[in-house]
Amino acid sequence: MSRPRASFVGAVGLGLGATLALVVPGSACIIPDYCILLYWPGDNWCSSMEGARMWLVGQPELAVPILSDELLPPLGCSCVNDTETSILLAKLPEDAYAVLQAEIEAITRQECLTLALGFANNCLQESGPGAPTILTPNKHEELHGPCVGDCEYINPPITKDCPSDPNPFACEGLVTGGGNDEADEGGACPIGAEDCPCTAGGGCDSNLECVDGMCVPLPTDEEVGDDGSDGAPPFQCPNGACVLSESTHPGREFAGEGDGS
Repeated sequence: MSRPRASFVGAVGLGLGATLALVVPGSACIIPDYCILLYWPGDNWCSSMEGARMWLVGQPELAVPILSDELLPPLGCSCVNDTETSILLAKLPEDAYAVLQAEIEAITRQECLTLALGFANNCLQESGPGAPTILTPNKHEELHGPCVGDCEYINPPITKDCPSDPNPFACEGLVTGGGNDEADEGGACPIGAEDCPCTAGGGCDSNLECVDGMCVPLPTDEEVGDDGSDGAPPFQCPNGACVLSESTHPGREFAGEGDGS
């Protein structure tokens, strides 16, 4: 896996990750988007490098410490998801921890090289006299994102369930790409395109329909019932009012939450 990860593209999800609504003409009902994907940022784990030094080529005796603009030693950080945070906290499984630790170490060495640009240095020296020491990774409590920590679906339709909540590794792709070919090439999932979120009004591109907040192909003749319907029950508003429930996650600030109005 690569570090650092893709940046947030804002509120994303099935329904854009925002609790948007459409008022039906001639009705008091408010139809909310369904199966909204909420996500929250990942944590940053960082390692600092002690003993990093740089000098003019051929003059190691004039070496000076490598420091940032804040006069701090080189610091390398990697954004990880919630599963990876659990691994780093427990240092288990050992092989998975070793991989994450090595990634953070590589980022720290690269940061050292950046600070020492134009000078000879010991940033890549791993052993022997004068080799710098890279400290054990620690969680940066004040730095979150840009990667996705985890995600979950909220607001299921009345007669259906939302998809199972993705694992943290799958959340990154859903938030930044949505599984669309264009998104896989680096762009956000186009609104209204196949396998991408519907518009706020429930619209999609031609030959597509909005189902549970996602644009999917229209049913074929074999999939359409004898009465011309696709078998989906009509939207119903019990007691003339549709209520949108809210979902929270303790200790997290969600992207894509709304008030449902």
